[in-house]
Amino acid sequence: MSRKRNIGAYLTLAFLLLTALAHAADIMFHRLSIKEGDVFASFSVVSYERKDIIEAIKRGLEGKVYYTIEVVEGSSFGFLGSRTVLRVNIKRSVKYDYWNKAFLVREVQKDTLCYSENALFDLLFSVKNIRLGKVSRLMNRDYKLQVRAELKSVHLYFPMNYVFKYVIGIWDFDTGWEMGPPLTMK
Repeated sequence: MSRKRNIGAYLTLAFLLLTALAHAADIMFHRLSIKEGDVFASFSVVSYERKDIIEAIKRGLEGKVYYTIEVVEGSSFGFLGSRTVLRVNIKRSVKYDYWNKAFLVREVQKDTLCYSENALFDLLFSVKNIRLGKVSRLMNRDYKLQVRAELKSVHLYFPMNYVFKYVIGIWDFDTGWEMGPPLTMK
């Protein structure tokens, strides 16, 4: 009987891990650009649960996307870690506006209405031309770009947070730290 429990526990764990991997999102980096002596980066989140996100937002849930962008200086000894030179945080939220039949995306007190799903996902999951610093500052240094994106749904209060955790939080994701292109300018 104990062996059947162990097998059942392993199968349950494997199922949970596979579903977690299925909901994982990735970050795709675009080319770096230089304008007027400044370096800009662009990236987007790919492979997210598009249908589930739209369905949840249209049902009244609010989603929040948090981006953390860091420029780190690599250590000559990889195991010692690295020093963060620049950190930028971006927070976007989205909810459905029933009167306008549109998605309302808010970023730093700026509201944007998106009337199509494609426009919503482009605005919500793309970061375009984020300033990383002056080219002269990046010259002859070992700088790297790393980005993390998290999508979180609204958190409910006790005891509803436990009751609806799997219903509401199924479309949440966290990409973890994704390493971007090196920022070495020579």
